[in-house]
Amino acid sequence: MNFPSKNIFESYENHREKSFTSSKFKHLEIKNLITKISASNKFQLELAGKSFRGKEIFLIKFGRGKKNILLWSQMHGDEPTATMAIFDLLNFLSASDEFDPLRKKIDEELSLYFLPLLNPDGAEMGTRRNALGIDLNRDAKALASPESRILMSLVESLKPEFAFNLHDQDIRFSVGETKEPAVISLLAPPYNYAKDKEGSRKNAMLLTAELFKLLGDFAPGRIARYSDDHEPRSFGDSIQGKGTATILIESGRNPWLNDKSFSRQLNFLALLDAFYSIATGEYLKEKIRDYGTIPFNGKEYFDLIIRNVSHPNHNAVFDIAIDREEFTVDGDLFYYKGIVKDIGDLRNRWGTIEIDENGLEIFPGEIYEKIFYSPEQITKDDALSALENEALFIKTKNVSGLPFIDLPVNVVAENSKSHKNTFLKVDEPANFLLKKNGVTKYFVVNGFIISSLEESSKISNGLIWNC
Repeated sequence: MNFPSKNIFESYENHREKSFTSSKFKHLEIKNLITKISASNKFQLELAGKSFRGKEIFLIKFGRGKKNILLWSQMHGDEPTATMAIFDLLNFLSASDEFDPLRKKIDEELSLYFLPLLNPDGAEMGTRRNALGIDLNRDAKALASPESRILMSLVESLKPEFAFNLHDQDIRFSVGETKEPAVISLLAPPYNYAKDKEGSRKNAMLLTAELFKLLGDFAPGRIARYSDDHEPRSFGDSIQGKGTATILIESGRNPWLNDKSFSRQLNFLALLDAFYSIATGEYLKEKIRDYGTIPFNGKEYFDLIIRNVSHPNHNAVFDIAIDREEFTVDGDLFYYKGIVKDIGDLRNRWGTIEIDENGLEIFPGEIYEKIFYSPEQITKDDALSALENEALFIKTKNVSGLPFIDLPVNVVAENSKSHKNTFLKVDEPANFLLKKNGVTKYFVVNGFIISSLEESSKISNGLIWNC
């Protein structure tokens, strides 16, 4: 039996866990899915432990084989893609269809241990770190967090033959220095600074080489290798050093839909192939040199690049790069802050969105003539009226509270001048007008670009300056 990669890929929608309507899911949604899984006799469930704030962390087992495989996801609370893919896999493993021979092989040869949502407190808060403020992937030595101790205890008791460390990576990584975004990045983490290729790491490199070839068939030119700098505090490097062949899978952005649904599907495919290959020993046919051909991640992408912009007061033409960073407020409210990341010659950098028109000139946005008491008084019509008057800022007498406003305009204090000093500065908010022949062609509000008032809904939020 060969691994039916094409058929598996095409069948994905039959197994996708459809209860995930957003990547911002919480611990309760995972508990509900665990309850659903508990009704199946295909899985064994146990409570692996609890997070710092007392949330349950579950361990799900499938299979009766002698080879133990451990997988964990979302040790960073804001990296949810692989958690969703794990539940897609569980749906697949509990189904019955033309892939039953594959399921039987996995069941007989492997014991799969899934540890989804290792950091439920971080997921609840929408943060990378746990409730103690600790990055779990830098806690493999100190084991200061209960979540870290749970994971390391499982490694020591199960002594898995293979382990899969599942993450989300920066969506702006490219494949090397190319224009292609890195949809998935792989790594066999080194267990020492010399990056030796012996023992468990050799097996991890062979299987990673196989996964690179497999995924390349479905995302050609968009699979990369994560940085292999040795970090002794990280779990991947640490577990590799304990004799478990460990593979890192990092999910990037779907370049077509600007989300991670495709990366989720590739996780599903890659992990099933890995299970088959470990069960059959297929990965042993690969060559270490093929692992070395996987291109490293590059940092060539920005969310937005505006090219060939001129300054009306200076004889200069340049490019502007902007990224939109996501921030969270108490775990339930999310907003974006658009930041100017670079100015100058960016011809060898790429933007997910690019604007390149001759004759564009950059100007600071105006301040709306009407002053409001508070941001809550500003309506959408007020925001649109401000844009119509080339104003990107509205003044209010009181700006305490949230750092953002759900309108396509920014808010500043009545006496504030700080926003004037940030115009077109690196690492400052991106707010300006682009004019052509004296007429406003584009509004850039908090890093979002629109060409007309009708497109104002494309601006997720404006910022509120509390000074």
